[in-house]
Amino acid sequence: MNCKVMFSVNTLLLCLALSPTFTLAQSPTSPLSTLPGRWSGQATLYYADNSKETMHCTSTYFVEGSSVRQNIRCSNSNNNISLRSRLSISGVEVRGQWEEEKYGIRGQANGKMAAAGFDLRIQSDTFNARMAVRTQARRQTVDIEAVNSAVRRILISMSK
Repeated sequence: MNCKVMFSVNTLLLCLALSPTFTLAQSPTSPLSTLPGRWSGQATLYYADNSKETMHCTSTYFVEGSSVRQNIRCSNSNNNISLRSRLSISGVEVRGQWEEEKYGIRGQANGKMAAAGFDLRIQSDTFNARMAVRTQARRQTVDIEAVNSAVRRILISMSK
């Protein structure tokens, strides 16, 4: 091999290795990075009496630093849901407030970040549920499982 070519390749590799923007292993993407924007899709509500209904949903997320605002609106000709959350993330800990506008229920949200989203316990004096948000590329699921409620589960599948 030509010494000049070898020197050039070695110099290039050295420069790339020392460059602050070059890494050999890609750093993991934050689960928050895929959230911002408008999502739409469908929800299935599962009731305690084993009936179910389908709704159209739209969700918007606003991410500012370690704060997330989540707005989910689902409706059909008979029913609607409007859920808002304001969350703060510190490391893997997630804390915040949530509110369902139609029923006037509001309370605390506490949980942890997960590899592709977050897991929360949402609570008030009259409502208790688990909420898991998972995002992969341009698809998202929001899974809310309630305890002692007429609505047992809300499963939302959306895309951007």
